[in-house]
Amino acid sequence: MNIIKATFRRELLIAFRSPGDMVNPLMFFVIAVSLFPLGVGSDTAFLSEIAAGVIWVTALLSVMLSLDSMFRADYEDGSLEQLLLSPQPLYFIVLAKILSHWLVVGLPLVILAPVLASMMALPAEALPTLVGSLLIGTPIHICCRRSKCGIELNGNCRIAGIAGCHAGAGNMPESPGGNSRFKN
Repeated sequence: MNIIKATFRRELLIAFRSPGDMVNPLMFFVIAVSLFPLGVGSDTAFLSEIAAGVIWVTALLSVMLSLDSMFRADYEDGSLEQLLLSPQPLYFIVLAKILSHWLVVGLPLVILAPVLASMMALPAEALPTLVGSLLIGTPIHICCRRSKCGIELNGNCRIAGIAGCHAGAGNMPESPGGNSRFKN
């Protein structure tokens, strides 16, 4: 369990050292939701009908905007290869990365959601449902988007720049004994 704490702490330190990676998704979230009433009009009845959907979609897009940075730094400095070769289960490393990413990006989105919901004239009785669903949905979204990457990392994976993980055949050499961990 020390690997989870160490990875979690490392990811939080990296996130707070580059605040732009934290602020960009939040600013996108605020700007996109704020511009929506300008595009569709200021009719409060219509805005209250679409408020939850607009907030949900922009929250998910904001989270997706920041997902490329989760493994990018590790890939660029070579520590991703070290994590793959470590004796620790890759599951725990990816879990710590996902949790820290959600705390840095997802939780602030959930905290900002009620303010933006009131701007969009969401009824007060719908606010707990919106916040609860965002509390559940944003970490699940991060897990679904990155668990595929984590599974590929456990097998045979090549990270292509910033775009994320893509399985690549033949990019890892097979061990002389033929029982490589990265074998297809």
